[in-house]
Amino acid sequence: MAKDNALNTRAAEWWAQWLPEHQRERFIDELVKRLLDGDF
Repeated sequence: MAKDNALNTRAAEWWAQWLPEHQRERFIDELVKRLLDGDF
C-alpha cells in the first residue's frame, strides 16, 4: 500500500508540473487526499 501511495504522489507531481507554480502544491495536496480517501 505504501508503494502505491508513492506511485500516486509521483503521478500527482508529474501532472502538477504542467500547472502554474501557485496551483501546484494545492493540486498535489488535493489529489493525494482524494487518493487516500479512495475517492476516485
